[in-house]
Amino acid sequence: MSGTLLRASLHALLWGAVTTSGVVQAVEGNVEQAAYSTLPVTGPAGAPLEGLVQPASSSSSSGGNRVEATAALLYLQPLADNLQYGTQVSPLPAPSPHWVNQAVDTSLSPAFSVGLRYIVPDNGNDVRATWTHLNASSSDSFVADVQQFAGPPYEIGPDSNLYNLGDGYVDFEYDSVNLEAGHLWTDGSPAQVRLFGGLQYVRISEELRGSFASYDGDYASSNTNSSLFNGVGPRVGVEAGIVKGRLDFLGQVAGSALVGRQENRLDFEAISPDLANVGITPPNRQSITSPDATRVIPSIDSKLGAGLTIPLENGSIIRLEGGYQAAVYINAISQYAISDVVVPPNVQGIGVFLESAYHLHNNFAVHGPYVSASWVF
Repeated sequence: MSGTLLRASLHALLWGAVTTSGVVQAVEGNVEQAAYSTLPVTGPAGAPLEGLVQPASSSSSSGGNRVEATAALLYLQPLADNLQYGTQVSPLPAPSPHWVNQAVDTSLSPAFSVGLRYIVPDNGNDVRATWTHLNASSSDSFVADVQQFAGPPYEIGPDSNLYNLGDGYVDFEYDSVNLEAGHLWTDGSPAQVRLFGGLQYVRISEELRGSFASYDGDYASSNTNSSLFNGVGPRVGVEAGIVKGRLDFLGQVAGSALVGRQENRLDFEAISPDLANVGITPPNRQSITSPDATRVIPSIDSKLGAGLTIPLENGSIIRLEGGYQAAVYINAISQYAISDVVVPPNVQGIGVFLESAYHLHNNFAVHGPYVSASWVF
């Protein structure tokens, strides 16, 4: 009887502290949480946040399985190794010419990510699906003065002085879809580790164009390199975090090996008043193509961030997160590079006449800040 009364007194004392101050401090771990929080409340990797008391009014929000919906706004800069599109040539003095390559500078562009996760707090397991999408483009231009000329990198010799204006343009499309299962390890301390594995699908598209023209516009040419990779493969990683009350700090790193098809072509277009003399109606269109190839593309991605968890009275949770993330894909972009051209059969500017070309592979990367909001219910 005395034990029952003692337990009832302690319960009343604790509940009175909750309703009076709105805060209960757990003796072990020294974690403070708002009284309207529900038990269990999950942290960034699905771990229960300690020190939470469930009021009687929220008894329907029990510690069952949870679903987390996430939306994120990202500002990502796409990067590639092949963004040089033209060359500015200073041919004088004749014994000592100079060449300055021109490249497109990319910048941060808006992107988005959405995700859905099913959480089992009792055993620390979860299943998560995410999709990240970026569509970004950039441009550049230069003008050669009266003692200079412009041209593509493969056509800048002394006999290639038709063009004075150069323009570069690049367009990237990037999609990353992850499907993974994870497990959380935590010993009740602020530190927690989540290991995960699954599949990743990636689509990476690049279109790089260099355009050149004379001052009067009578002569113009362009070359457009198009590269596309679609691949899927295994992905494994680790996420580690420190939880302090409602704040958390996290880091994540993952790697994947993507198997898929890589496509590439190089298209040329030329405009010249001399085309009619050789029986071609402008523009003169040419191309280099080759069969699609199966490639294995390794990749690594990582992020660092911090989050804030906000429990709600109805038992659901809002979580805000911000940080920085990056990903790199090795040899994901394919490119033709012309190494030698010959003098055309008639005059300059009517087309491209190559002797040899290289098939190159270049890395692709994205990086930038992000902010996200999650709703756990």
